[in-house]
Amino acid sequence: MFGVRTVVLGAELLVGDEATRARSMRVGIAIHASDTMAAAAGGIRRQLPPSVAGMLVAISTLNTTLAVMGSRPSPRPPWHRLIRR
Repeated sequence: MFGVRTVVLGAELLVGDEATRARSMRVGIAIHASDTMAAAAGGIRRQLPPSVAGMLVAISTLNTTLAVMGSRPSPRPPWHRLIRR
């Protein structure tokens, strides 16, 4: 399920309308964070080989980080004070 949900979220971000993209950004954080926890739990319980669990935790952590960063408002450029409206 890890890759399938990521592909669906990516497709929604690429071709969805504004409401769909906003929902995907919100839901994506929870999905990727739960994937990270599931991979870690699988490794701790020895349900996954350590190398596989480590790889899945790393990938899911990166996805979570990107989702959080992508959901934050864009910072103003440093020159925004120079532009008068």
